[in-house]
Amino acid sequence: MRIEDPQTITSMYVDNDSTRNKYTGLLNANFQDYVDSLSQGSQFQVKASQVKQRISSLTSTLGMAVGALGGGPAGVALGYSIGNTVGKYLGNVVGDRLYGQAIADMADIAHLAKVRHAQLAASLAFTNQIDGAIDNLRQNENKRKKDDLQAMQV
Repeated sequence: MRIEDPQTITSMYVDNDSTRNKYTGLLNANFQDYVDSLSQGSQFQVKASQVKQRISSLTSTLGMAVGALGGGPAGVALGYSIGNTVGKYLGNVVGDRLYGQAIADMADIAHLAKVRHAQLAASLAFTNQIDGAIDNLRQNENKRKKDDLQAMQV
């Protein structure tokens, strides 16, 4: 076990200030990670919905064509609705297959960034409390020195 000399109040203040600056920098970087993961996740969701829309429009068109061949105006409407329904289902399947893992990964990254933010915020709050205690010690030391000087003058 190593015994260290007690620190001065100034060195404690400087160390705590350095720690607070590190936590603040980490919080800012973590916030940027969170925003980036949300942005990328939403981009993947847009791409997945575009795939769904393209497949749905293609199958709707095919359904209308098949309906027109078989049943006239009523067949067109029925073909469109059946094609649209099947297309939405196929679009969801294909979109999830292409972008589902990426969307889930971005959601996980965003969740981890939230957890890190809570941990860093708690550490920063603790550091701020230590800063208040160091200020208290500094004020007490200054008061004690002032009292000692006044006692010497009398």
